[in-house]
Order: sequence, then structure tokens, then C-alpha cells
Amino acid sequence: MPQIDTQDTSAKLIKPNSADSNTAKPARLFIAILFDEETLDVLEDAVSSLRELSSAGRFVKRENLHLTLAFLGQVERNRIDALKQVLAEAVASATSRHACDATRKPITQLTLTGVGRFKQHKVSTYWVGIEAVPWLVELHDKLVASLFETGFSVDRKPFKPHITVGRDIVLKEDSDNGSSFKRWQVDSLPYAKRVNSIHLMESSTQEGQLSYTSLFEQRLL
Repeated sequence: MPQIDTQDTSAKLIKPNSADSNTAKPARLFIAILFDEETLDVLEDAVSSLRELSSAGRFVKRENLHLTLAFLGQVERNRIDALKQVLAEAVASATSRHACDATRKPITQLTLTGVGRFKQHKVSTYWVGIEAVPWLVELHDKLVASLFETGFSVDRKPFKPHITVGRDIVLKEDSDNGSSFKRWQVDSLPYAKRVNSIHLMESSTQEGQLSYTSLFEQRLL
């Protein structure tokens, strides 16, 4: 019988270390939104309830939960300043165009709407979905377009905003009708909260553990 992996195989968010011997190597980068403690509480509830329904899988730890806006892969470090400029310009465009959003929601509010999964044969990736509000979609689209125009290699697949909470998940007594999946409930959803910034993140391996480092924070307001 498959066993639940109790070891953290996802990344751990850490602070930059100026003495890191890897500073001359290309950086594996992505752009993301990080969350405050209250939002992380909600997401952790989703992880816990999913774990109870699962017989196997890798579950994302609290400090590693994030919303990816763009994935760049390997980037030379001398191009990081250009990336910072792209972030600043994309944020300015998205927030200014939607300052008077017809929904009357705070301009940088995100709403966690519910749960879902990407099925992959016998295992799946599970996530908490986020409402695709205009400012978020425009921010993503502007980021991706600007990155591409500036010469960066970036994933250009359709944007489906979500926060991954589990990978390679196998549910207990799952079947084709998805009965186990239907039991995955998170009482605190939907949940809305304002976010204040986006981050340029580096993914690296330190002491045998995959780690996330915030290299740059761009304020949204």
C-alpha cells in the first residue's frame, strides 16, 4: 500500500545569502505572490483536509505556498536588474488601469474560491483556485508579454490562477466517479484578502533541500 510522504519535498522560503557560492551561476527564477498569515491559515486548512483523504502524496508546507504569475527557468544573474524593471512596469500598468474597478473591490484583492485538481493517470496535483479578476489577469498578461519582448524565455500557457497544495496525490478508495475528491471540503472558502506585492523568486538547492528565496519585492500600491 502506498504511504503518505511525511518529508517536505517542496521548497522552503529563505532569505538571500550574500556569501552564497552559487551567486555566479544562472538562477532558476519565477514571479509569485506570497501570502500573509491569515491567508496561509486558510490554505493550511486545505492541505490538512486533503491529507486526511489521501493515502499517498507530497503536501506543500505552509511557508512554501504561493501563486505563480510567471515561470522563467534558468536566467543569467546579470539580467536580474532588467527583470526588476519589467515587474515595476507591469505593476504600474495593471494597477492604474483598474484603480476604479467596477466590482468596487480593493484593487489588489484576491479571492480564494474553491478547490480543484489536475488529473494525471492515478495521481493528481491538487490546488486552491483564485478568482481571475481583471487586475490579476492583466498583471499576468503584461508580465508575460513584457518578459517575452525583453528576450526572456517564459511559460505562455493560458493563465489559470491557483495555489498548488499537493502533488502526486492518491486519494483513499478513489474511483472514476470522483467520490473521494467530492469529500474534499474547506469550510473557510471562499476567502478574500488584499495583497500588497509581488516577488521575484529563486528556486535553488541548499544542503540537499530545495529552497525558495525572494530576490526582489515590487509593491503593488
